[in-house]
Amino acid sequence: MIEDIDPLLRENTMTDDKLENLRQHFRMLDNNKAVSELLIYRINFSNANIFQSLAPMLQKNRRLVNFILDQCELGLIGVSSLSFLLRKSSSIKHIYLSYNGNGNDSIGVLVAALNMLPELEVLDLERNRIGMHGCCILA
Repeated sequence: MIEDIDPLLRENTMTDDKLENLRQHFRMLDNNKAVSELLIYRINFSNANIFQSLAPMLQKNRRLVNFILDQCELGLIGVSSLSFLLRKSSSIKHIYLSYNGNGNDSIGVLVAALNMLPELEVLDLERNRIGMHGCCILA
């Protein structure tokens, strides 16, 4: 199934057709309650509709442990949507948000959601734009 999704994610532009195709893949994941790792690579999450498509799967899946968004250019809008989603999945233990361009402005929003994840063990924010102020918020 990853091969089917990959061509959709290669381009930064998300047309209505691509979004609908991506939603169909997320619905398939929704039916598979045994998914323990979700990797999303190189997609621009400034479109909140994509996160809304993920919400049902995250609510129902109690085995999802690893949540990876790599090179997705989240920004403040994406982190706000992600924070909403993370509150729906209490099983996540590892969150990898590498190379997403997150800065100090989005860290406060993220931290509020992380407090809702009692099982969280790993938070990877490698290669983002977090300064001293953002580090203080994380601490």
